[in-house]
Amino acid sequence: MTVDLTVKKRSQTHDMASKDLFVPVDSPRIQLRLLNRNVVITAESDAILATIRRWFDFAFPIIDRLDSPDLRIHLRKTSPAQESPWIIESNPRLGCKDSPPSRVDVVEYLIKHLHEWIISVAHEYHVFHAAAVALGNLGVLLPGPSRAGKSTLTAALARGGLAVLSDEVGAVRLVDDKLVHYPRVLCIRQDVMSLFGLGGRTDLLCGRSRPALVAAEHLGGTRVPDARFSAIIVPRWRAGTSIKIKPLNKRNTLLLLEKASCALSGNQTSRIERLIEWVNTLPSFQLTFEKLDYAVEAVSKIVSDET
Repeated sequence: MTVDLTVKKRSQTHDMASKDLFVPVDSPRIQLRLLNRNVVITAESDAILATIRRWFDFAFPIIDRLDSPDLRIHLRKTSPAQESPWIIESNPRLGCKDSPPSRVDVVEYLIKHLHEWIISVAHEYHVFHAAAVALGNLGVLLPGPSRAGKSTLTAALARGGLAVLSDEVGAVRLVDDKLVHYPRVLCIRQDVMSLFGLGGRTDLLCGRSRPALVAAEHLGGTRVPDARFSAIIVPRWRAGTSIKIKPLNKRNTLLLLEKASCALSGNQTSRIERLIEWVNTLPSFQLTFEKLDYAVEAVSKIVSDET
């Protein structure tokens, strides 16, 4: 995945290859590769592009077919006035309103719908609302709802030596059953930043009350391109509880994976069969924790036991 931010003098010539998007050829742009899809984002503001750029990491500087993106996005203002609204144009359509609702940050709004679009078209992957980490070549899926502790645990695992695949998008490549890297930085709640020595790092904040955008490298961690899908661990943070690990039965594991599935595009019967196959062949556990260090030890031991 490459994020290439090139700032050039604007040209009056327009890029006719963008079809419905009337965009200057030399517009500053970001080029991304997300789940095997190429995305080009242009904007009328270098500052907006710089903000978008913060949401993505730079682990794998490889991208193919830069001249034939699957998705083009252009952000423009309705007028030069500072308070004028932004317009999001895309080809194909992202499914979001062209103009974000008032009081909604345009970048956060765009990122949300960009992720939803990528997930909806990535038919060669099964995507979960889950974190994913790796120890060596063994990958672990950490499914769970928002505020279950996925991102916080993923950050702790990165600090503890495990490689990060994602803290939010757990994507399994169907052709080889490998969890793959999804190039979004970790989003860590401000109230837990101090646990990772990031307290006071205002440069990482996405907004006054929004999460911090943290690359795995800030935590001493690494990224890997993929890892064999080897275990399922369902994290549950609970205040005042000691560490608890219990095996999940197959029925509950299947229900959890179904609930965590972002989309069952393509042949749904085949997708369900693949879920059943993973449930029958992979160990699954529920991990209840408060202390992050104990949780990291528990996850590392579970993965090590699979070797």
